[in-house]
Order: sequence, then structure tokens, then C-alpha cells
Amino acid sequence: MLTIGYGRLSTREQAEGQTREQQEHRLREAGAIRVYFDIASGSFDARTQLTAALKALEQGDASALVCTRLDRLTRSASFNSRLCDFFAEESGPRLLCLDDSIDTGTVMGRAMFRISGVFAQAEVVVAFVAIANIAKTNSARHVLQFAVDISG
Repeated sequence: MLTIGYGRLSTREQAEGQTREQQEHRLREAGAIRVYFDIASGSFDARTQLTAALKALEQGDASALVCTRLDRLTRSASFNSRLCDFFAEESGPRLLCLDDSIDTGTVMGRAMFRISGVFAQAEVVVAFVAIANIAKTNSARHVLQFAVDISG
């Protein structure tokens, strides 16, 4: 099985200490002969290196894609669904997610891939709601502070 790897970092994750080198090291340890890497949000589906990796699989240049976690590939439910379809065929390319213990070469692995994608999308929605609530709270504080400043 000829394996390629895919890694991704966003600015937030870089600040949390997960480096490109750490991901690449783990992907190569898992057997990746080439590693494709993007620095972009997981909510954006159009990533050049992910597109190139999927094209390599589609053309038969590799038979498996390994990533450290499913959220390195996508945080979009619709794109996750397309990826599930891409990796669904038993005779097609395999997806291996190291930390999520997903291997689409098995029936249970394909099922876990679909389920995990739903949870990854839910995490994004929860984060956006939390950010929106913080912004509302901060905005209300500024309005109240401004009103106190001009009245007193």
C-alpha cells in the first residue's frame, strides 16, 4: 500500500503548540512517502495541497491517505460527506486517521468516519456560537460603559 500524508495547521493551532514538524513526523512514521500540507482553516474546503493529495489518490499514484486527526481534513459536514463517498469503496483508496483510530479499509472505520465528521462540524458551530455570545456581551458592556461615561 503506497501511502501519502496530509497535514494542516491554522494560526490558532500554531499558537497552541502543534507544529508542522510534529505532524509531518507522525505522518512519515505511519508510512507516508510524501506529505501534503496546508496552513488554512479547516472550514475552507478549497485547499491546494488537500486537492493535490486527493487527486493523487484518484489517479492511483497512492492507495492510502494518512492524517493525524479527522479535523485536519475538514470541519465541514458537506465536504466530510463528499470525502466519505470518496473513501467508501472497499477497492478504492483508504483513509487512516491516527488519533481517531479511523481506517476506511474496514466497515467500522467507514462508519466511524461518517460519525466523526458530524461531531467535527458540531464543534465548529459551538465555537461560532460561543464567539458570537462573547461579542454580544462585550458590545453590551461597551454601550453601558459609554452611557455611564456621558451621563456622569
